Amino acid sequence: MAQMPDHDEGARGHRVRPRWTWGALVVMLVGAAVVGWGVWVVSWAWSIAGALVLVAGAALAWFGGLFYDIHSRAGVGAEMKDLIAGESHLGPDPRARVDDAKAREIARSDAEALRERQEATAASKPQLFGRRHRRAR
Repeated sequence: MAQMPDHDEGARGHRVRPRWTWGALVVMLVGAAVVGWGVWVVSWAWSIAGALVLVAGAALAWFGGLFYDIHSRAGVGAEMKDLIAGESHLGPDPRARVDDAKAREIARSDAEALRERQEATAASKPQLFGRRHRRAR
């Protein structure tokens, strides 16, 4: 099955750095845990320290392009390769548009493939409540 294109290839995008985005996620989770600890023990010092760590994680996420890391074609393996190698990639621009003609062609070919699979499945199933079944009674 074909996949929808992420965005126009010529469109401007945002640089995404997977190491920074995943690292920022870890920092934000630690910050949230410290804030939770501070609230639980009723300590302003822990709560403020956790909030500062959380803000630092958000700044790292912004720098890493966390909100633009939304490519649909790459799987977990490609994400891990980018993470290990420290590669960055271009994330889509929010104003980018999908090419309508290309999207229609992909939808048409997907619908055709689905129809063929449904016909093949229907041909291989026995008829339980058809005319053959009623005559057998």
